Amino acid sequence: MVNLAIRIDGKRQVGCRVKRVPELTLTFSRRNTMPPLDDSPDQAGDIHSTAVCSTLQDMRDYWNPRAVCALLKSAAICCDIIDVGVNAPPLAQQLAEGLGCGLVLESWAQVPVGSGLGTSSTLGGALVTGLAWAAGQGRHTAKSMTHGVIELEVISGDDAGFQDHAGGCLPGAKLLTTSASLPYRVECDCLPMDQSWADMISGHLILIFTGRSHHMPDITTVVNNRWHARVPEMVQGVHDLLKNAKNQHKALAMRDMKAFGQQVNEYWRLKKVMDPNCEPVETTALMGALRKEKLISGTSLMGGGGGGFMLAITKEPHMMEACKAAIRKHVPAEFLPGLIFHTAIADHIGMVAGCTGIGEPLRQVYNRAELDVMKQASSRL
Repeated sequence: MVNLAIRIDGKRQVGCRVKRVPELTLTFSRRNTMPPLDDSPDQAGDIHSTAVCSTLQDMRDYWNPRAVCALLKSAAICCDIIDVGVNAPPLAQQLAEGLGCGLVLESWAQVPVGSGLGTSSTLGGALVTGLAWAAGQGRHTAKSMTHGVIELEVISGDDAGFQDHAGGCLPGAKLLTTSASLPYRVECDCLPMDQSWADMISGHLILIFTGRSHHMPDITTVVNNRWHARVPEMVQGVHDLLKNAKNQHKALAMRDMKAFGQQVNEYWRLKKVMDPNCEPVETTALMGALRKEKLISGTSLMGGGGGGFMLAITKEPHMMEACKAAIRKHVPAEFLPGLIFHTAIADHIGMVAGCTGIGEPLRQVYNRAELDVMKQASSRL
């Protein structure tokens, strides 16, 4: 899998904040907005939902995705903040003995649900990193964070793999691989990226929210069923996707955006082999409009398809307005409501963190030397 960390419209849209508090409780909040760094009071509408846990029973719905703050509860369990086993001591006793305090964990993700951008997995990376610091467990390495989120997603019932959080939290463009065995051993071949290269890539990227969410469980079911049935084009498609990932990585290493766009086109063709119904008619119209005006070298829906964000790789830099005009000209009017255009800024820094309560600035978490530890011979592909 080839993955590129981005900032939507130049902003970090996903994050969390952990505070140590004297009360021996765990408070979880999902926010609609990023909290102010100066700890000023929240405004109306800032908080989406809150769960205050003073007993273990309050935590035991962590496995239910529909429970309030289920992912945040799962993160606390995954990071060994609390044990919810039947013979575990009371929550207050565990917090007193383990931390000497309680915690307030807040998260935010200012991205539409079902975006296809791996938002929940990237948030998982922020959660395990923040909780480890707050609990005095030390700083995660890139490797331990990546594998920690795999465990978190198993606990929470998601089990989405490794590509999304490694791609979103680790800086720049990278080739992510793992052997066909358990447990996962994720390897990361991260391309060196400076500001000038990041700016060049960013000039060719446009994100378009299609106005509808993708439906990952349905897509996953279709793909898994076809794989287990060993449908011939499905089996060949998997092998071709591995080759395609290597070709995308090579194009990015050569800084050839035209070749990269062509490989992204091939990627999307192969995804439609995996699931012939993953491209909605609205998306077909959007892609067709951009191709008709010869504005793009490549395009694909993000994630498994079916909706969410569409990526367009333009032939020339900074073609946002031309793409908008082409879509208004060629796409039926009934497909236009809900479309939102965004810039995608290649992020060569990746996850940032810091202790804002003492005035520490946010800084890069995973540097190049750490990423090299995860790098193995990518010739396994």
